[in-house]
Amino acid sequence: MIGFQSIAFSAYGPVVILDRGGAKTMDNRRRVSRSATLDGGCVITDRGFSDGDRTVRIRTDVDESARDVLWSWFRTSSGIVLSLDDGCFTAYLESLSFEGTEMDAKILIKERLSA
Repeated sequence: MIGFQSIAFSAYGPVVILDRGGAKTMDNRRRVSRSATLDGGCVITDRGFSDGDRTVRIRTDVDESARDVLWSWFRTSSGIVLSLDDGCFTAYLESLSFEGTEMDAKILIKERLSA
């Protein structure tokens, strides 16, 4: 299950959708860079992992009421609280599209709200 709630006040309440295997929620990379050195070698700098680097991609079917609420939030205030299996996050809807009952959302995570 994936939960959404607007950061700003919303009379709609939260939206909960079932993940039917179309969500890419554990996609991230470490903050690693490599620079060539004058002696022919390289220096690798590893600054670790940050939830703020995560991008979540959700492709799943939604009902009409969830579609209308998510579209309203996307148009008026893209800031959301996103609830996933591994925690709750402040996030922003970067893109959102619907084709029939299928939703395709790209969500950028800002920070973790839960431990």
